[in-house]
Amino acid sequence: MENNQQQTTEKTLTPKEQKLAEKQELKAKKAEEKEKLAAEQKVAKEKAAKQKAKSKKENIFKKTGRKFKEMGSELKKVTWPNFKTVVKSTGVIIAVVLVFTVALFGIETLLGLLFNLFTKSL
Repeated sequence: MENNQQQTTEKTLTPKEQKLAEKQELKAKKAEEKEKLAAEQKVAKEKAAKQKAKSKKENIFKKTGRKFKEMGSELKKVTWPNFKTVVKSTGVIIAVVLVFTVALFGIETLLGLLFNLFTKSL
């Protein structure tokens, strides 16, 4: 029954309408083909770019040399502390380490004594 309805709708189209429908179908097909072609060209361009990038790879020795030059230029920008500041900072660090060492030793000794008290009573 549906086929009959489709046939009747197709039969009711005038020749001009049929030509117009055919033209629209052709335009749609051409548009699809253009899209496919554009996608293929894009993929081909990406592959070519990757191959070009691979061929332009720099020598490892040149890369290393460039990195050392960059490192040297960055080290020139650093503001280095004077000797007095370095000695002060080192003294502070050593003092803090000693304080924490004494504190941890004291805590460990107290916990050891408590442990011995509890184990002797059992």
